[in-house]
Amino acid sequence: MCNNIASILVLVGISVTIAVASQQGADPRPVETRAVEADPPRLVPGDEIDDLAARIKPPARFADHKPDWRVENRTFTFAHYQRQETCTFPIVLDGEKVVAVLRSGDIMLVARTPANASPTLNMPTERLHLDNLPGPSLPTWQFIKKVDTHGSIYKDLGDKVLPREWWEKGPATLTYVRTQDLPEHKVEARFVFSVDPVFGYRIDAVRDVVIHQKLEGKNATIGGGSFCPGCYVPWDHAAIYDRTAWTPVGGGIEGWANNLLTMDRCDGGPREKFAWRDRGFIAYLPKPDGWSPVFTRLDGTGNTPPLAVCNAHNDFHIKFNLANLPEKNGKWPFRPVHRLMSLPPELTAHVWQNMRLIEANATGLIIKLGKVEDFEAQPVKLTEPARGLVWTSSSPPIVKGEARSGEQAILIRGRQWPNLPQVSLKPNTKYRMEGWYKIKPWTAEQIAAEKAKDEAKRKDLESRGKPLPPAIDWDSATPRAYIRGDYYEWSPYTDKMIEEIRTTQATRAGEWEHVVVEFTSPAWGPFINIAFTPSSARPCSTTSHWLK
Repeated sequence: MCNNIASILVLVGISVTIAVASQQGADPRPVETRAVEADPPRLVPGDEIDDLAARIKPPARFADHKPDWRVENRTFTFAHYQRQETCTFPIVLDGEKVVAVLRSGDIMLVARTPANASPTLNMPTERLHLDNLPGPSLPTWQFIKKVDTHGSIYKDLGDKVLPREWWEKGPATLTYVRTQDLPEHKVEARFVFSVDPVFGYRIDAVRDVVIHQKLEGKNATIGGGSFCPGCYVPWDHAAIYDRTAWTPVGGGIEGWANNLLTMDRCDGGPREKFAWRDRGFIAYLPKPDGWSPVFTRLDGTGNTPPLAVCNAHNDFHIKFNLANLPEKNGKWPFRPVHRLMSLPPELTAHVWQNMRLIEANATGLIIKLGKVEDFEAQPVKLTEPARGLVWTSSSPPIVKGEARSGEQAILIRGRQWPNLPQVSLKPNTKYRMEGWYKIKPWTAEQIAAEKAKDEAKRKDLESRGKPLPPAIDWDSATPRAYIRGDYYEWSPYTDKMIEEIRTTQATRAGEWEHVVVEFTSPAWGPFINIAFTPSSARPCSTTSHWLK
């Protein structure tokens, strides 16, 4: 029969039986840098972070550090499903210590400060994706067209006007330059690496743009973004940042605890209010007293158009409005200044203490991974960081008094798939997925109701000349319950599932039964789609079960 399955679900963590591999990159080749006699003047844009630093006066911890900048190309090989991919990335170093990696139009800041920089890079050997990137990303591709890769100085080729790129090294700075002269605009973008006495490693993105025709409509906006790994991942061992803070148009500092339910809801209010004010910032806070990556802006375009935040990756999708740039001699010059650096502990503490947290009185179900989930601490306060599986809608209810241990379980009706986050697995790692189910079969009344629905559906199909599904034996079906995982490479919505992992099955009504599976992940480190699944020996359109 179709089944109403009551269960405790205990997802137990993962034990690593093979050391997780990493790579430093092979075949290092020095990248030429052009020597310049003087560093650019220290940029003091006068944004809100500068205002806070002037008021709070954090110590100049790195005033005596003399960087030894250099750049080298390294080759990396990543395992994908049934193939290998080889990539070459420029690596920015301070002496022997890794500061940044350039990849596909982004600069990823690996080290916060000279004090925590390391010679070890630890790039993954599996697919390189958002979960395992080495640091927050500053985009370099704005106003650059037709190419978004790094690594060489491009030349004009036919009718393509490709960007020219080079590196400059001054006494204390390193600058990555991208220039392009197109019919619609000319841009020189300079990304200046320096050691700030207060903020540590810092990248100033200064773009000098001359636009040749007034921009209107959709052409008057340009995209941007802030991405920082370690906010949304479901595993405690990979989680770094507990809060996200930003400066909305309404004033002050706002933000949320880093759990996937608040990330899903953060941009759900009035759209006109969810915009980023000029001179403001976006910061990712690890703890109340840690070093926090921060993105700043000062570009003179005022408030951004309404933003969106990705509910899967917690990155801001930003647009800047250029429609009202002032004209000068028939051109429209534009000089945005954006920075990526880190707030020192004193500024982190100020932001943490003075930010307004959204979802202040809300709770939600967040199923922990990598440890026992007994549901006794559910639901979770959404003002707290929490890692794990969530349903952004139609979350299973928490029930009391139907538990194998403790007081609480959760009730699942039908196949239940937590829709966030993407769960990434480490390569060549042993996992154990287990739980407890208690099957509660349907009552005679529920069976009669489902039988009537089935008969009505069959009559409708028959009247329209449609084929009928197989006949249902309403008396002999055996209810079952199990946990299922499916490997996929990129998207659970568009990818074909590659391999199914399934626990043993619970089949005895009214008893708590243990279900379990152990498996070793493949070298390409897949995503796994986890679902809590009832089934029966016959087709059925509606099922239900419980989880604890």
